[in-house]
Amino acid sequence: MAEYSKDLLNMLSEFVIGEIGKGALYGVTYTMIFNEEKNGSLYKRCKAIKQEAYNCGFGIDEVFRIFEVSNGLIFDMDMETVKQVSAKIAEAIETEEQIQIPKEYIYDQSSQRRRRDLINLAKFLKREYDKGNHDTEVALYSRNMTGKIFVDGTWTDGSSIRITYPAFALRHWDMSTLNEKLLEKANIKLTRIRPCEILPRKTGVSFEFHVDPVDANSSSWGF
Repeated sequence: MAEYSKDLLNMLSEFVIGEIGKGALYGVTYTMIFNEEKNGSLYKRCKAIKQEAYNCGFGIDEVFRIFEVSNGLIFDMDMETVKQVSAKIAEAIETEEQIQIPKEYIYDQSSQRRRRDLINLAKFLKREYDKGNHDTEVALYSRNMTGKIFVDGTWTDGSSIRITYPAFALRHWDMSTLNEKLLEKANIKLTRIRPCEILPRKTGVSFEFHVDPVDANSSSWGF
């Protein structure tokens, strides 16, 4: 039977404190690196977490997941694990600082954010579909508190450009829930998801979506 070792709990606690921070309260369970950072300490620590979880008897992606996109890697911890680790961190702070931290806040906030973003993404895709836009680009794995990510750039003529991505604190495997619980009730479904790239400043990851009527047969998931 799978069981957390002391080393694994310490590794996960370090990841939550160092890489997720207060975002853990708002549905953020992930961080990311660019390709040029693959030789850095974070990559080595995340590989060690995944191996230790496997050594403890957990499934290969049950506790900690690593996914590759064109320009980097995404590291994602299971949400329930994040809640448990965050609660243990809160208990340690309570003991040291002699303060009371409401545990229900830790457990409720992240789930509420993810549910809210699922609904918001479903509404966005339905609006775009009704306009005739079957293909859209959004940001998943958002680390922003707002529903948008802005990326500033420059055209070849030197003029400025700003790209706006609708942003959601969701992972690509949440999309099956999106289809089953929300989109199919509106007679549409996601049939193709393609990961593009980690956005500048690591605020999220861009994805291309294609939406079809619910009776469409084909589907393609980019991972």
